[in-house]
Amino acid sequence: MKALTRLNRVFDGILVASAFFSCFLLTFALLSVNAEILMRYLGRPIIWATEVSEYILLYIGFLAAAWVLKREGHVKMDLVIKRLKPGAQAMFNLIISVVGVITFAFVVWYGTKVTWDYCQRGMYTSGAMTPPEWPILLVIPLGGLLLLIQFVIRAWGYLGQWRGRQV
Repeated sequence: MKALTRLNRVFDGILVASAFFSCFLLTFALLSVNAEILMRYLGRPIIWATEVSEYILLYIGFLAAAWVLKREGHVKMDLVIKRLKPGAQAMFNLIISVVGVITFAFVVWYGTKVTWDYCQRGMYTSGAMTPPEWPILLVIPLGGLLLLIQFVIRAWGYLGQWRGRQV
């Protein structure tokens, strides 16, 4: 049990680090886009700013999503769920979590497959910068894995709540 608690702390640290990194990326995107606008009016546009901010939006979504899920911050049907009895609420959230596990198991599998394929074939993006595409796509299976693990933890917690209400 001690190892599981330690593992949970490590995972929570990873979620916090990914959320902070997302905040850093958001700040960087905000500053670079504003700098690009300013420099465009001065006749010296920053050609990479728009393209990099597009990649950053992908990273922000996948890196921060598991942290938001841990805090139950995602959009949900509170109006409907709050009217249910506590046992039914736990069952509903358990079902949603299992659907999330299945969904993100597929996202991790397929994202890994596509990322590896792009790495093997040496695919590059089309745009002003043309970086390799696989490092950009790598956040999909990595962020998906964080979400998958968090959905498993969430499902386990709601299973315990549901069992506790059934006694």
